[in-house]
Amino acid sequence: MAKKSAPKSTKKTKGSTFISKVLKALFLLVLIGGGYMAYMYYTSALKPNINTAERKTRYIYIKHDATYADVLQELKDKNILLDVVSFDHIAELKGYKNKVTPGKYFIKKNMSNKELVNILKAGLQEKVTVEINNIRTKEQLASRVSKYIEADSTELLNLLNDDEYCMNNFKITTEQILTKIIPQDYQYNTWAIDAKTFMKKMKQAHQEFWTKERIHKAEIQNLTKPEVAILASIVQQEQQVQKAERPRIAGVYLNRLRKPMKLQADPTVIFAKGDFNINRVTYNMLNDNSPYNTYQHEGLPPGPICVASANAIDAVLNAEPHNYIYFCAKEDFSGFHNFTVSYTEHEKNAQRYAKALDKLGIK
Repeated sequence: MAKKSAPKSTKKTKGSTFISKVLKALFLLVLIGGGYMAYMYYTSALKPNINTAERKTRYIYIKHDATYADVLQELKDKNILLDVVSFDHIAELKGYKNKVTPGKYFIKKNMSNKELVNILKAGLQEKVTVEINNIRTKEQLASRVSKYIEADSTELLNLLNDDEYCMNNFKITTEQILTKIIPQDYQYNTWAIDAKTFMKKMKQAHQEFWTKERIHKAEIQNLTKPEVAILASIVQQEQQVQKAERPRIAGVYLNRLRKPMKLQADPTVIFAKGDFNINRVTYNMLNDNSPYNTYQHEGLPPGPICVASANAIDAVLNAEPHNYIYFCAKEDFSGFHNFTVSYTEHEKNAQRYAKALDKLGIK
């Protein structure tokens, strides 16, 4: 009779039980570690890290020669980050520290470190629109432009007053440099624009504006391009309300230049005084010996009294042909003028306008 084999034991050995416990423990540690790492990644990379306490639109401006340390300092100075250390960690991981791109960057509410670093690293900056209009002086131009681009007002003003720079790059004196500026909105792909780059843009726009047709019209008027802009600046300041009247006013001044007669333009007196709040030119102001005072000096002033608009320039180029020598603002304050060839009639017009100013107490 065959022997029955002994039944196999169903109990685990002590060794196998120990290994099982170790594996379970290791699995649990891995699980905990993975969860911790995931939490740490979320905290440092994905969790919103922008300080929205002020709830305002936030921008940072990175200059053309800025380093990562400069960027980090900018973020600190503007109190943009809730946690600077976590941002610095993500910037290191994503290799941003050696890829700083200058420009103006929009910081959104609830943006994470990862989102912010990605935008900065990719150079996804805001485009810039420089609005140039209603500029009277070089100082005003420099101040206005510096609000839109990296170049500060001093840097730009130094160029505008640099004789060598203006002559070498624009073939013009510093007194006439504003005749090279065409008022309009200028688009730039970056905020990081220096003064010379800005002026190159102005030169290009000026060249594009002065088409063959405009140059031909200037030649017909026997004026150079700077002279057109200077006269246009006077016409613009003389008529700021009813722009359709500008070609007629331009015709008066061209008639005076051809006689020749002094222009006797009130806006040049105001420019000579340097007080743009003057509402009424009085006789005692006419004695100012400034070269810009066209009551004292014949011909055009040495430079423009404002940055002439395209409309004013075209008004000169398309000046209305007539025989008028005099004009005076109408006493109804409509913005229109009375025109005449007679000095006697002009005096009557001027007296009526003066009485209207007196009645309103305008001095």
